[in-house]
Amino acid sequence: MEKILFFLIVYSFLGWSFEMIYNIIKSGKIRNTGFLLGPFSPIYGFGALGIVYIDYLFKNISIENTFVIGILVLIISFLYTTVLEYITGFLLYKIFKIKWWDYTDFKYNIKGYVCLRYSLYWTILSIFLLYGIHPFVINIVENGNKIIFYLIFILIIIDFVYTVIKLYSFKNIIEFVLDEADRKISVFKFKRKKIKKEMEVVKTEAIKNYKRFIVNFHKSEYKNSNILEKLRDDFFDKKKKK
Repeated sequence: MEKILFFLIVYSFLGWSFEMIYNIIKSGKIRNTGFLLGPFSPIYGFGALGIVYIDYLFKNISIENTFVIGILVLIISFLYTTVLEYITGFLLYKIFKIKWWDYTDFKYNIKGYVCLRYSLYWTILSIFLLYGIHPFVINIVENGNKIIFYLIFILIIIDFVYTVIKLYSFKNIIEFVLDEADRKISVFKFKRKKIKKEMEVVKTEAIKNYKRFIVNFHKSEYKNSNILEKLRDDFFDKKKKK
């Protein structure tokens, strides 16, 4: 059980690092798009743990043909990473009303939570993980300082609690903005089409700002609670002045 916890910590860090490098290459900017404040991404940790366990199970069953085992590991890895990503994305959206990632523009996607292209990417990364990364991770876990691992785990728990509290406050603000937008659409019935179009723009801008807020709220400039009120007021005060 102890090793599983340590594996989770190491792979959460490696996953976060991978995502940071990917974002730098893709956008040229350093952005923490992970769920937590610190340099850890739990979805990668649980994903890697599942892949390692799947590989372990197949290596201990009575199938002599290694090619068959390899194909089975590939298929199960594909299904596992796809289901994990879908469930994680679905729950985050249901709880916080925002998608941390959105594959809507990709072919063969399921509600934007997963798509064929990225599921194949995760499968390829799974193979690289098993045969390229995991041997080194085993060495880190077996020779690492247990006290440090436990301290990191405690920090991750604190980070998780802090993040959830912050995100709930943002969730309340965005719900207010969207509810207000819907209310304004229903009030101005005599200009329903025009108002509806304008308020749809407001809702879109609100969501964009919310996404920016979620991505960057760990930065110091967003820690002042007054910014929460400003996010709400920006949309409707400007509309009144026009």
